[in-house]
Amino acid sequence: MSRKLDKNKIAFIHFQPVELYPPAMNLVNYLGEFTTNLILLFTNSLNKEINLTPFSSDLINIEILRQSYIPKNSLLRYYNYLKFYFTAIINLFYYRPSVVIYMESISSLPAIIYKKIFKNVQLIAHYHEYTSPEEYKNGMRLVKWMHQMELKMFHQYNWISHTNSVRLNKFMTDNRLLNLKDSIFHVMPNYPPGNWKKQSKTDDSTILKLVYIGSLGLESSYLREVIAWINKHQESITLDIYSFNIKEDALNLILKCNTGNIRYKGYYNYFEMPDFLKNYHCGLVLYKPETFNYLYNAPNKLFEYLACGLDVLIPDTMLYAQKYINHELIPRVFSIDFMNLENVDIASRLKNRNLPESNSFYISEMVYAEMLNDIQVFQRNIHD
Repeated sequence: MSRKLDKNKIAFIHFQPVELYPPAMNLVNYLGEFTTNLILLFTNSLNKEINLTPFSSDLINIEILRQSYIPKNSLLRYYNYLKFYFTAIINLFYYRPSVVIYMESISSLPAIIYKKIFKNVQLIAHYHEYTSPEEYKNGMRLVKWMHQMELKMFHQYNWISHTNSVRLNKFMTDNRLLNLKDSIFHVMPNYPPGNWKKQSKTDDSTILKLVYIGSLGLESSYLREVIAWINKHQESITLDIYSFNIKEDALNLILKCNTGNIRYKGYYNYFEMPDFLKNYHCGLVLYKPETFNYLYNAPNKLFEYLACGLDVLIPDTMLYAQKYINHELIPRVFSIDFMNLENVDIASRLKNRNLPESNSFYISEMVYAEMLNDIQVFQRNIHD
């Protein structure tokens, strides 16, 4: 069997539906736009209960190979796992990509098996979240087993990245005994596409229009505190909430608000966000940082709000996100004690927008360029 790789093909393995992970969609689009490579995306379909538009691309060099959605029934779920991994492995051997990218340990199996056969393939791993050794040990057995395979293969990887330096350093410390080369480690934040960049708005409205996008639970967020605060200022503040992953307790609390100024707007499609976010003044980040990942997190929505010209309120308990605080240039980032909202004159601070525009650009093209350069150097050096 010939083991010649195709220099013009890149495989991207993402077990979870990519529609739920904007950075994955952005990276696929970026590689498709800025290379002539055939980009092969292996992913699962969305659950039928989630009414999101399936990810697609107008670029002719992006091919999406999608499996059926992951069912709730445990036996069917394991069948889906096996089907996904088997199909991905078969397609890797069929297409012979020179580069394989995967996100998270649960996506690693096809890439690792392919690497064992094709030693000269470039293997790239990116992690949406940091997972501690204890979490791997006590988590899903399948993921634990795959991570054990990763540990044995990390010395053959060309690239390993996390979303910020704190998570990456923790990962490097966990794996220091493997004596991995520092050069393979990278930071790749979750930024939106550059075409989202909007000029901040001048708005004389007497109503402060807040928005929240993303996953939401009552106990894992400051939703209860924000709703209580807004209900005391019904004449001057509104809040719209967009979420495709909202827990029942959070939804029930929102629906109990009969004042009309707190509304659940349902699902949202990621690439439509710039169109509806332009209608708001300020975006909220409401996570309670109860885990390492949330404590040291600068979430996607922070940069998505900023790209669309909105000011942002972040919890003062999210330690890593404090580095983005900015009061002097718009759009601004304010750190807020969500447990004591009555002590913060938020409305007046947010409406004072007679400030210069920020020159900071948090766009995905800036961070993906480093990976693309790494790929292109590798592909040029492949020996036929």
